[in-house]
Amino acid sequence: MKANRVTQKDIATAANVHPATVSLALKNDRSIPPSTRERIHDIARKMGYVPDPMLSALAKYRMQGNNRAYRGVLAWVVNTSSPDYDWKNSQHYYNWYLGAQSQAVRHGFELQVVEYSTLKMKADRMASILKARNIQGVLLCPQPTPYAHLEFPWSDFSAVTFGYTLVAPRLHAVSTAHYQSIRLAFDVLHERGYKRIGLALSELTDERCGGTLLSAYLGKCHKLSAGDMIPPFYGDIGWMSNPQLLKDWYEEHRPDAIISTHQILDSLEEVGIRAPEDIGVAAASLPDTDSRLSGVLESSVQIGKVAIDFLVDMVYRGECGIPKHPQIIAVEGIWHEGKTLRPPEAKTKATAKGKAKAAAAS
Repeated sequence: MKANRVTQKDIATAANVHPATVSLALKNDRSIPPSTRERIHDIARKMGYVPDPMLSALAKYRMQGNNRAYRGVLAWVVNTSSPDYDWKNSQHYYNWYLGAQSQAVRHGFELQVVEYSTLKMKADRMASILKARNIQGVLLCPQPTPYAHLEFPWSDFSAVTFGYTLVAPRLHAVSTAHYQSIRLAFDVLHERGYKRIGLALSELTDERCGGTLLSAYLGKCHKLSAGDMIPPFYGDIGWMSNPQLLKDWYEEHRPDAIISTHQILDSLEEVGIRAPEDIGVAAASLPDTDSRLSGVLESSVQIGKVAIDFLVDMVYRGECGIPKHPQIIAVEGIWHEGKTLRPPEAKTKATAKGKAKAAAAS
């Protein structure tokens, strides 16, 4: 005979508490003392309790359908310890925030911007402010610099970050699929007949993307013949402030196409290199379609929405603290045609013309 499912009411009876206390404790709600939460979790584990997925889905649906303006508050936490860092100046980051903000409302939450300078405020003080606002979920904006460490009482919060700038602790993260973007741009260039495909990239940008940009490019270089391989324009370089460096590299190696970031077009034009007349240019991560650049359009708003979905689910599950197995969700972009590459039909026409000449000669 099949055993009956263990319910929260059964756990409440065994723990000699109200069923509502069990429900809150299993969600790690801070209104329940830590010792009580731990005791109820231990009883639930020994009794073999597992949540009913259908009931959980129904409860979530009912909460989302509530007509109250807001059911709770989530925090968009910005590390302002670097005075030169303004996340709103990054169109990518700001679009992530806009996507997160709109999706939070759909879940019944308000997303509040919270600035936190590690130089001016202790972590415990910041945590107490968040708790006073009844904030359990934290969406951590990218850090001012790569390889960042951030001390914080994470055990009290559900937390999700973006990208790779935070190396300690390792939290769940949502990111652009940088690796796939470089590969997509490379393949499009190759299909359109570009042979000498270069990479123009600052090391700092690559570090902020977890080293995925350079590694993806090098991984695709096997498609190039030995004579078409050129060293990447990479490292501690200032081509944005000194475009002549970019021109020197271009004149030395003569790439017929470049994969780079969306800022490169101004630098090329400043030194008289035209796209697509002199060189094909593809950006690995475009923030929007306003640019004339060809390249991969980052799904910025969608990335923010995915991050909120992940965070809200963590809040519902009562999942707090540093995860044992951090997950990174990579959201792929889509190709944007732009005007800095030869059109798709150009290679086809050239190939057809060559075949016609060969047929006439025979």
